[in-house]
Amino acid sequence: MTTPRGAAPAPPVSAERRQGRLRPAARRSRAGVARALDRVETLLDPAVRPAVAALQRRRGGPGVEELLAGYRTGRYLSVGRWGRFTWLDPARRAIVPLVERRVPRNVARALRGGAFQVTFDRAFPDVLAHCASARGRDTCGRSWLTPEVQRTYLVLHRLGHAHSVEVWQQGRLVGGELGVAVGGYYSGESTFFLVGGAGKIAVARLGEHLHERGFRLFDTQVLTPVMEQFGAYHVPRAEFRRLLGEALATSVTFLDRAGVTRV
Repeated sequence: MTTPRGAAPAPPVSAERRQGRLRPAARRSRAGVARALDRVETLLDPAVRPAVAALQRRRGGPGVEELLAGYRTGRYLSVGRWGRFTWLDPARRAIVPLVERRVPRNVARALRGGAFQVTFDRAFPDVLAHCASARGRDTCGRSWLTPEVQRTYLVLHRLGHAHSVEVWQQGRLVGGELGVAVGGYYSGESTFFLVGGAGKIAVARLGEHLHERGFRLFDTQVLTPVMEQFGAYHVPRAEFRRLLGEALATSVTFLDRAGVTRV
């Protein structure tokens, strides 16, 4: 196209401006593809998920060594499309500070009130079962703690890696937390509560306990509004791996003996 006489030529469009014009269209395109995939997954889920579950049962689920290798390399187990096990290594990771801990005021009041009692590793199978029946980190409302994964965590518990925090009220288990410890690294996996605030009580006591035992890293994986109340924040993948390396090199134990009670 020629420029009319006497008119100034139009300034060239910079690469940055062209890219800026394309970005909204690209985002809309990606969002449309994601919605289409979600619709396809929903339609195929009743037929595909049972087949995937059967294959995973035949395989036996992730083994003990596979899980421990995942924790040592900074990955964590999740569930992808149709219930397929997948390992995640996100660009940002949520961790909870252990030195400058933060406890919400209402949780601190509940702890001082003495209505709850907290133990460690006293009822691991019960906590595991409750966490598996709660929603937590799942796909389409289905827990990632399948029966196969639960069996592996029971073995990890017997080996001294998987641990539980139990919250009791008048002798009844009303909340708890499930996690895995490797060296000075603790990965919080799942939390449940049957009474309001019991899950937060478990997290508060766990943070205190990890600090007292000399743990270096409390990984909560995903930054949720609840964990933000305890000071959780994101770190880049490279920083997380550096912290993980330091924690794995730390020689600490979760308990001197099973069932230590903290009231």
